[in-house]
Amino acid sequence: MNYDEHVKKRLEDLRAELREVASELTKLRREQRECKRNLDLVVSSAYCPLCLQPLSLEYKYEYSDKVAAIFRDIEKRIALAAEKQASLEHEIRSLEEALGGAGGG
Repeated sequence: MNYDEHVKKRLEDLRAELREVASELTKLRREQRECKRNLDLVVSSAYCPLCLQPLSLEYKYEYSDKVAAIFRDIEKRIALAAEKQASLEHEIRSLEEALGGAGGG
């Protein structure tokens, strides 16, 4: 395998990984929105939206704490995925430039 073929293969692999990371980011952002929506719904409701039982203030605080922890975890995962995405994009650009500079591409 010559240099250009090696770089092209690496680019294919990186682009595939970038698609996976972008998909994961989309999924995480969707989870984040759903988490916020659920929290807003429970905190602003007097009754459980599922079983229609009255919601105590204590329950709302406990629920809010649990959801806040989940939300923080999602935020951390989004930050890591975004960092990975930026790193992959940088590596792809570098390889594309190297390939272009080597007369390939």
